[in-house]
Amino acid sequence: MASASVIRAELDRIQTCLTLGDHSRAAALGEALLERAPGQTQLRALLGRLALHAGDPARAARHLKLAAALAPGQADVYADLAAALADGADHDGAEAAAQTALEIDAGLVSALNVLGNMLSARGEHERALEAFARALSREPRIALLHANRAAALRRAGRYDDALHALAQAAELAPGEPALRLQQAALLQECGRASEALPLALALAQAQPSSPAAFQCLARVLADLADQEAAEAAWRQAITLAPDDAALHYEFGCWAHAQGRFADARELASAAARLAPQWFEPHVRAAQAALELALPAEALAHAEQALALQPRQVDALQAMGQALRALARPEEATLAWRAAAEQAPGRIETWCNLAAAALDMGRLDDAEGFAREALARDASCAEAQWSLAHIQLTRNELAPGWDAYESRVRRSSARELAHSYPHWDGAPLAGKVLLVTAEQGVGDELQFASCVGDVAQLAAKVVLECDARLVAMFQRAFPQTLVIARLARAEDYPADAPRPDAQVAIGSLPRFFRRSEAAFPSRSAYLSADPARVQAWRTRLAALGPGRKVGIAWRGGKEALVQRARSIALERWAVLAGLPDVQWVCLQYGDRADEIARAHAVGLHVQDWADADPLRDLDGHAAQIAALDAVISIDNATVHMAGALGVPTWVLLPCVSDWRWQVGREDSPWYPSLRLFRQHRAGDWDDVFARVRTAWNVTPAGVPGR
Repeated sequence: MASASVIRAELDRIQTCLTLGDHSRAAALGEALLERAPGQTQLRALLGRLALHAGDPARAARHLKLAAALAPGQADVYADLAAALADGADHDGAEAAAQTALEIDAGLVSALNVLGNMLSARGEHERALEAFARALSREPRIALLHANRAAALRRAGRYDDALHALAQAAELAPGEPALRLQQAALLQECGRASEALPLALALAQAQPSSPAAFQCLARVLADLADQEAAEAAWRQAITLAPDDAALHYEFGCWAHAQGRFADARELASAAARLAPQWFEPHVRAAQAALELALPAEALAHAEQALALQPRQVDALQAMGQALRALARPEEATLAWRAAAEQAPGRIETWCNLAAAALDMGRLDDAEGFAREALARDASCAEAQWSLAHIQLTRNELAPGWDAYESRVRRSSARELAHSYPHWDGAPLAGKVLLVTAEQGVGDELQFASCVGDVAQLAAKVVLECDARLVAMFQRAFPQTLVIARLARAEDYPADAPRPDAQVAIGSLPRFFRRSEAAFPSRSAYLSADPARVQAWRTRLAALGPGRKVGIAWRGGKEALVQRARSIALERWAVLAGLPDVQWVCLQYGDRADEIARAHAVGLHVQDWADADPLRDLDGHAAQIAALDAVISIDNATVHMAGALGVPTWVLLPCVSDWRWQVGREDSPWYPSLRLFRQHRAGDWDDVFARVRTAWNVTPAGVPGR
């Protein structure tokens, strides 16, 4: 046990260290003295305050509890203990310690400040503000009290009062940049970014080495839609704090919101590396990877997020999306079922489950999931979209077309907005109707079968379509005015008649194809340019004897769809032995390498460099019309051939698109089509075997003739 003189001398040394700002040395001296004088209340309290200053609330609380036990009448010790317990998230203990301090000294400002902060964090806003009011009545010129009161007012949603309190704090401490930073942040949060901008700019200029200042500036600039300047501020903040995971994450979230998914992926991945125990960056990285069509990477991030936060809903959602994109719908369903258990009210989960069930051809399950979503929100476009696919696949055309209208409300809809009233089926006598383009070329070709129907009802139809289809549609519908798809609604031709109403081309079947009996009996509704057809017949005849059969083997915009529909050209070599056949390429896009590989395994496919379906659809139509037949996977070529009435065999995956329905070998859309479906997912060999058999028994060796 040290003598009183020794204790006084050591305490003086500790005080000298504190005066010089050497808190760590003061703490070391204090801990050494404590071993010789364990009953020193003053020393215990001092060590507690030093530990609190050093950011070690657990050690601070141990010292301060002992100090309070040794001297239960010291209010300031209980106030410091309350602060330590609050920092350690022991809110009940903190409140009890603060109340004890106030029982000893009802006006103790430090205790009232701690109590106010803690009550505010717990959402007890009125009690918190009462505590700050009591503290400020004692010490009205302490800037920290005004700042803490401002934070409490902000949490309570009283933004104007919070700004006033911050202004008072800044007036009392004009040189404190943290207060200016809080003012700018609060103005931005209140939607007053233009007022926050001068403050944020001044802070960044005054503190060029402060990442927080540039972070604040980035947020303000982003709110003002100055994206270029916002990005520069974000990057400067990260340059100043390259190891700050939160900065990387927030910048990544901003980039994601801007549709800059590559940047979002990079920044979120960096945040995940910097803070490996933080699950949220992994979720964001997974979401960005999904947008970039990198499902394997997305799955890895989702798995890491779930390892850190099991059954976290956003991570389960991302995992399901990644698994579905990897053609693993069963596992995707498991992930989304787990998400539904955690958050049954999240409609997107039920929509995702419906989509996965559709992938597997489980129409009853898909309908159940879609209706679960609709029970929670009857207007949910994604659920109605799934229901449309289900009903149209089942040949339930009337309700299916009604539900199909949901497509224009989906988050992915990109249709052009015209100001004309939407046609609801009302009489069109004497009226001009604008039929607007939508979706892809295959959809436009299919739905164009209804243009003749509506043209009979209106005085004039203006038909908008892909520019490559204008010549063909004008030839097919001479009484209509056909225009190329508009980039903007205001680009509508000045010399065209002004529409009285508008309708999307995909909405026409809702009025004209509500049952299978409503489909007209005709072999074709489009025609190719006769001169170009004759030119192609001459070129095809030059190949020599044999039936000229066009083939296409790739299709689908989305990777998942393309993987299911497409068949590598080398696999078509099983048809090479069909007698009296010349194979002709109808495939769009780069195909030279594929044709060369097929040639190496015995399948010879004739191709012409000037035959380019991506550029010249009218020429593509003439080439198809000049052929004896077409054999193709499900892509736009099928719709073109069917609309032209060319005999066509379509090779479909086990689960096909809604327009081919289920179980049938024909199509009400195109009488010249015959459908060959997989019996087992991925089994194209059986499909080719049935094609060979059918070819051998078909009269004249031509499909459909």
